[in-house]
Amino acid sequence: MLPARTQDVLNALRESPERYYDALTPAKADEPLTDATPTLARIQQGLGAPGARLAVSVALLELSEWFNVQKNLTDRQIAMVADMIVKVHWDLSLNDIKAVFEEKKQTAKLFGKLDGSDIMGWIADYKAECIAARQRRLDEEWRETSPSGNAITFEEWCARTPKELNYLANGRAVARPRPTEDEMREKEADFQRFRREYLKSKGIEPK
Repeated sequence: MLPARTQDVLNALRESPERYYDALTPAKADEPLTDATPTLARIQQGLGAPGARLAVSVALLELSEWFNVQKNLTDRQIAMVADMIVKVHWDLSLNDIKAVFEEKKQTAKLFGKLDGSDIMGWIADYKAECIAARQRRLDEEWRETSPSGNAITFEEWCARTPKELNYLANGRAVARPRPTEDEMREKEADFQRFRREYLKSKGIEPK
């Protein structure tokens, strides 16, 4: 059973892929996907492979109409590229695809042609950007929660602090115990385990 918000997306796609894509908000590389931004794999699960390919074909057709180049995508090429995107980039959403295409409308230099290799390269670059953005966020969260190298114990702090300034001892706050070394090692192991699983889910072999 699919989530209700995902089912709403599938119903909208089934009714009019063109209208749905036109109203889409492009995703940002560091934004996680939600039930309202289902992956292409989830769209295929709900609408079947033809439905997923059709949704991507709408995006490709809109892109090809934007560029006025001599060698543009043919209908057959659109079908083949749509099929390849669904198979290779099943973990992205249509919001991601639109983000790639909207950005390339403004920046791409095509030199007279638009083909499948251009498009697949753009999407691969975007996916790498998503992974890098996610890694930066994890690194920031780790830095914010890891203890300072100059940290001291509560007892040491109390010994250095005049009694009248020791708000912890005076009952105006409750001191948080410093994590033990075992707890910190466990937290680091959890982080590394998550990082490996996340990268593997994106098709990247962790280093």
